[in-house]
Amino acid sequence: MADSSVSNIALVGNPNTGKTSLFNQLTGLNQRVGNYPGITVDKKTGTFKYQNQEFSVIDLPGAYNIINPKSEDEKVAREVISGLFQDFIPELIVYTADASSLRRSLILFDQLKLFNPNIIIALNQNDVAQKKGVSVNIDKLSEYVKVPVVKINARTGEGIDELKKNIASYSLQPISFNPLSLNEYSLIDSLKNIDEALKNIVAQNELITDKITQRIDEVVTHKVFGMLIFVGIMFLVFQSIYSWSEKPMMWIEDLFVFGSNKLDLLLPDGTLKDLLLDGIIAGLSGILVFIPQIAFLFFFISILEDSGYM
Repeated sequence: MADSSVSNIALVGNPNTGKTSLFNQLTGLNQRVGNYPGITVDKKTGTFKYQNQEFSVIDLPGAYNIINPKSEDEKVAREVISGLFQDFIPELIVYTADASSLRRSLILFDQLKLFNPNIIIALNQNDVAQKKGVSVNIDKLSEYVKVPVVKINARTGEGIDELKKNIASYSLQPISFNPLSLNEYSLIDSLKNIDEALKNIVAQNELITDKITQRIDEVVTHKVFGMLIFVGIMFLVFQSIYSWSEKPMMWIEDLFVFGSNKLDLLLPDGTLKDLLLDGIIAGLSGILVFIPQIAFLFFFISILEDSGYM
């Protein structure tokens, strides 16, 4: 490795991996927003200091494919990573990977290696992965990708100091990008290698909530108990519609009767009084009195839908 320090850093990653949150954690208020020449894609740059070293950072647009870029965002990301954007030539790439969707993240990482070997992986979304029962072996991941891997939380700032430490101590390798090497890239081969590696890197733990959900499903879909539960639920729904809503319906009806009696005393006899009391108020009363029944019905339907029973 050449003994060369880092000064220009490009933040790269798939969309929605916390890349911009990481950019904000690194640069704070020391950032600028502009546009790339000739297009409307935002250009976000900033700086930060660590151990008396100053680093310039560019937050590249989220991308899925830089070998065959489809969108303007991906074209911009490729141009900067390739060193074709003269205003900012990155020496080091900090790649924001999603721990909860590592397979997708590693696809873009495989492409990045063809452009620049100087990469640090910032493994984000670890809390999301944990909730899904996914655990990532950092040591085995680093062994596979052959670059440093730092576990971070871009939202809370956890691991940012460790990431800065890795950036400051990184020894750059010579960049020898050859556009012809992109012709040798095969997405199918890349996916095969990634899938094989992930068998040893990622473990899917069975969640307690999954066990509980499975047991509930077994009961409610049982041939005998499932039918009894269904009958019980339907009885509860109809009981609420016809019995529990009885008092609220009476309250609404009494309210309209009270209002009609008051208006009957206040208004003079005539067509307007008949229209108001016997037409408008009586009509509204006949409709609004059913609101409690409708409310109970939709309440139970929403519960059944959200629980997955329907």
